[in-house]
Amino acid sequence: MKTFFNVAAASIIVAFATVNAQASEVKPYVGIGLGTFTTDFGSGLKTSSTFGGFLKGGADFNPYIGAELRIGGIKSSTVSNTGGVSSKVSFISYLIKPQFPIAEQASIYGLIGATTAKVTVTGGGNPSTSQTKTQVSFGAGFEYKIQDAISIGAEYVQYSNKADSSQNFKAKIRGISATANYHF
Repeated sequence: MKTFFNVAAASIIVAFATVNAQASEVKPYVGIGLGTFTTDFGSGLKTSSTFGGFLKGGADFNPYIGAELRIGGIKSSTVSNTGGVSSKVSFISYLIKPQFPIAEQASIYGLIGATTAKVTVTGGGNPSTSQTKTQVSFGAGFEYKIQDAISIGAEYVQYSNKADSSQNFKAKIRGISATANYHF
């Protein structure tokens, strides 16, 4: 799994580094997202909405396409129908961001890529169990620039798309977040 993280990070760095430094369209940014997240393990086992967040860095290559890297986590939350079992999630997402300006200061965007999530389940008389899985991610959002360098927004993202509580131990992770970005 460490190899996967290293390859993903190296790929993103190379993608950013190979963009022509003369290109005035490339606009890097950093940001934060905070919101509510749910983790669904399938078979009726899921958490209620829980606070979570992420830090992100990315670049808009032109007004219509960008790329983003996110690192985040979801606060520990009780899993329904389990008698005190709780789960906690940490994740890293690598996303392509097609975007469409709808006004001079506003745009809508999509997100598609992958997320590697480590889900830790504790309680219920069993020892703590952790699994790390990579799954497809997708979502959509709205962004509004309140100043040249600052934007705010809202988004829905499905960080992982398949739930399986059996041997595969996959969790479907969804989030609705408010975001704030600083554009360089």
